[in-house]
Amino acid sequence: MSDLFGEEAPAKPFRDIRSQRSSVAEEKAQLALILNRKITRCPSSVANGSVNLVREWRKTAHAARKVYASTRSSVQELTSAIASFDRYDK
Repeated sequence: MSDLFGEEAPAKPFRDIRSQRSSVAEEKAQLALILNRKITRCPSSVANGSVNLVREWRKTAHAARKVYASTRSSVQELTSAIASFDRYDK
C-alpha cells in the first residue's frame, strides 16, 4: 500500500541472523511494525501544515525508510528512527 506521497514501503524490513537470540528478533519485529506504521501514516498536523513541515516530514520518512529496508538494522537504529517521528505526533 502506498503512503500519502505514493511511495511504497519495503516488504521485508529485516532478515533474522542465525546467531541472534529469539527475544532480540522479536523485539526487532515489533519495532519494525511500529516504524512501518509511522512511515506510511502521515499525521494530520503534517498534512494540514506548511510546505516546509511537509518537506521535513518527508526527509524524516525517507531516512526511516532506509533503516526499515536495511537487513542489518539494529534495535537502536530502529528505535531512533521511531523517535525521529515523535515531534510530528502532536
